Amino acid sequence: MLYIQEDDTLIEEARKTRKGNRVWIEILKFLVVSISVNLIMVFVGEIIKKVFFQEELINENISMLIQLYESVLGIGLVILYCYGIEKRTFISMGFIKRHICKQYIKGMCVGALLISAIVLIGILFNTFVFDGSNANWDIKITLLFLGGFLLQGFYEEVVFRGFLMISIIRKNTILAAMVANSLLFGLTHGFNNGFQVLALFNLILFGMFVSIYFLKTGNIWGVSAIHSMWNFIQGPIYGFNVSGMAQSQSLFTFKINNCEILSGGTFGLEGSLLTTIVLVSATSMVMSYKNN
Repeated sequence: MLYIQEDDTLIEEARKTRKGNRVWIEILKFLVVSISVNLIMVFVGEIIKKVFFQEELINENISMLIQLYESVLGIGLVILYCYGIEKRTFISMGFIKRHICKQYIKGMCVGALLISAIVLIGILFNTFVFDGSNANWDIKITLLFLGGFLLQGFYEEVVFRGFLMISIIRKNTILAAMVANSLLFGLTHGFNNGFQVLALFNLILFGMFVSIYFLKTGNIWGVSAIHSMWNFIQGPIYGFNVSGMAQSQSLFTFKINNCEILSGGTFGLEGSLLTTIVLVSATSMVMSYKNN
């Protein structure tokens, strides 16, 4: 069975309150909360720009870093909602104390390996041609982006897995919760540059993969690390667009041959058939994984 090895503690803790609703109601609640949180984040970001930066000095790096670091506020607001309004415990959101460092490091390795596998396959198919290291690479900017992507990945996992999926699970099936959160995760990228059908499919597939991983491990740390390193390695390290967002600089550069179904086009690796192959394989592996 799909869920035979999952950590039941997470689900049991969430269902203790017995305050869940039907899927469509939980989705509506999620939309209201997430849109409100994102509007607050944007508002605070604009204040930061006006207070701390002169308009003419705000370049792409600063703008993107502010957007990434706004995630701190989003994390706090979503946790506050789950704890204060839904009366959820921290355990039900995946904040498990045991083996935090181990789970996070393991997740970082998984995220880095998945993206690297996609790039390696692309090199073998001559879709990507390694063009060397970037002479203009700035390690300080890269470290700032690392911190930003660690926060952004954590925020998105708290929102979609810790909040939405577990809120649905309180009164509905696990499969319904996985499908709903993965579908919404994919659709939220719909306005990004270069978004297309294969990108949507891959994002849904990524959502299913991390949902299963989340249930298997029973904590938020691992999936947050996977998500963060997935974005960081493909952007500031390998230089590919991250969900349609171009990177101003990266450690390495690649020449991309004009085959959109393999390269992902302007959306980046997440719009590539190569990503589909890797994610299908990774999902099959995590489904069969047994926790010791």
